[in-house]
Amino acid sequence: MSSPSENLPWRPEWSDALSVGIPEIEVKRRMRVIPDNAAVHFAHEETLFKGWHYPQAEQHAQKHARITLALHEIMGSFDRSVAYEWIDAGLN
Repeated sequence: MSSPSENLPWRPEWSDALSVGIPEIEVKRRMRVIPDNAAVHFAHEETLFKGWHYPQAEQHAQKHARITLALHEIMGSFDRSVAYEWIDAGLN
């Protein structure tokens, strides 16, 4: 069975050579990977649930949906001021 990352058309490999030197953009780019990776993981897990006839599959899928919604809400609220707070804290 293939891993979830094998299903991606490409897998980003970050290096400093890709940097544009604008901290806000770098933080947002890194943050966007989180919901993307979660979506791939959740889809893979839900496929396994179906294949194995996992009895709590629907309830678990609902948890995935809530987490996905929360991640999108976080990304939606990740505005300029929040990005600079993170940068100033040395979390870039």
